[in-house]
Amino acid sequence: MIVIYLYLFDGSGRKRLYINSRMENIITHLCGGYYRSFARFKQQVKNMEESMTFLQDCARFLQESADGGDDPKKIRFTHLFFETYGKQLAGPCGCSDLILDHQLIKVNHREFFIDLMHASLSLGVMDCHSDHLARNLQAVFDVGFALSTLQRKLRADTRLTNRLHEKLKHYKDW
Repeated sequence: MIVIYLYLFDGSGRKRLYINSRMENIITHLCGGYYRSFARFKQQVKNMEESMTFLQDCARFLQESADGGDDPKKIRFTHLFFETYGKQLAGPCGCSDLILDHQLIKVNHREFFIDLMHASLSLGVMDCHSDHLARNLQAVFDVGFALSTLQRKLRADTRLTNRLHEKLKHYKDW
């Protein structure tokens, strides 16, 4: 199967909507109905020449379109997809030992969470650079910020960070 993305619309939002709609139609076709048969989907993917490219596109689509309002068939399909192809997709990235669920963990108190991470970094709880931590947090948590914003916030001192730093320092016994 050859997947061709046509950029018929101007503006990235409409373009992305078209690509997502097209990908959902392709997945539906390969499943023999709206997220009907994952076994059939696997067989169809197995027969593809450019299966890795297609799987990467599917993974991107499933991650970008995941929200709490999805129906049970799509949620089940998404879980099966990442369970089946997660290691294969992560391998070329050097992440084959770390397979993350497709749904990010929602952070309810973003500023507190970021201040806590910043204080932990400054105390040496985590031995990494703030940009490295930001990339990893972005991969696991839905903090509601772009990566660059998260990186900047992890480097900035706030009043709460200072208070958290003092509290953590008090309990630190290493």
